[in-house]
Amino acid sequence: MDAGNYTVTIDFRGGPNGKQLPWAIRPGPCGDVTPNSDIGGRGAYSNISTAADGQAHLNTRVRVALPTDQTLHVDIMNSNAQPDIIVACGMLTGR
Repeated sequence: MDAGNYTVTIDFRGGPNGKQLPWAIRPGPCGDVTPNSDIGGRGAYSNISTAADGQAHLNTRVRVALPTDQTLHVDIMNSNAQPDIIVACGMLTGR
């Protein structure tokens, strides 16, 4: 499977105030906690910066190989040190 360039837009509300949050595209539906399942590895994703009110907007491009025959979701994690604590999740749409 070849990597492609994808535009990802995330709008996030109700997050922790003024924080850098890691995120990743992962296989399966929200709630799937398969360890080390970031598609493309952690280096493919920049952090999401939340404002003082806990809101964030991210519009970025990622170069990853997305499987076309799987359900995928986006997890926003509490921190790089706590990647298993998910603060938000959304199904990936528009592939």
